[in-house]
Amino acid sequence: GTTGLNKGGTFHPNAIHYSAVPWLVFTDMKHPTNMRSGDSVPKISTGKYFREGEKLMLPISVTCHHGLMDGYHVAKFIETLDL
Repeated sequence: GTTGLNKGGTFHPNAIHYSAVPWLVFTDMKHPTNMRSGDSVPKISTGKYFREGEKLMLPISVTCHHGLMDGYHVAKFIETLDL
């Protein structure tokens, strides 16, 4: 059998690792990566939402390999979340 997210030693090409930390408001988060293993899966985390004036805010951290996407693409992704 397999254990964990890495089934058979390969990552699905459309995989994204997502985690929620709803107990914590954060301004930065570091995600462990091992580039030697070919780990280039984007990692997204969200934290505890909070109010800032009239706005509802949600901390979000995106870690991705620059060879796969540019900061522009991350900005467009986050821009779509700004409702």
